Amino acid sequence: DFIEDWVKIGLPAKAKVLSQNGSAPLGEQCGYCEK
Repeated sequence: DFIEDWVKIGLPAKAKVLSQNGSAPLGEQCGYCEK
C-alpha cells in the first residue's frame, strides 16, 4: 500500500510533464518530473 500511495502522489506531476513536454525524450521528461 505504501508504494501504491507514493506512486499516486507523482501522477499529477507526470500529467503536467506529459502535457507540457510530451514530445521530449523520456530521459528529459524524467528530469522534469524530478523538479
